[in-house]
Amino acid sequence: MRTGAPENQRRELYRIVYPIGARPSLEVDGRSHPVVDLCERGVRFLHPKAEELSLGWRLQGLLHFGDGTTMEVEGEVMRVEFNQAVLHLGTPISPARILKEQRYLLSRFPRYE
Repeated sequence: MRTGAPENQRRELYRIVYPIGARPSLEVDGRSHPVVDLCERGVRFLHPKAEELSLGWRLQGLLHFGDGTTMEVEGEVMRVEFNQAVLHLGTPISPARILKEQRYLLSRFPRYE
């Protein structure tokens, strides 16, 4: 989990940036996409054809976390860059779930900040 972000990059919501070996996945239409980062209101995920996604599209899917739990999500595509897309969630991920993810990552990657 990143700390000490430069002033111009400080965010209202805490964002978890995942190490490659610990990324959850976002399953949409039967396809699995690695999650790069997430916060209560958004998910950035890898998509090999991200340029085919349109801003404003609504997507529904399942987040598969490393601890084996899943969570239904839905939201609107708000950004597309190269091979990544950002989904703005209609219903936020709970702060308790975010804290659980932080604890999970720290227990498995003690040097990860």
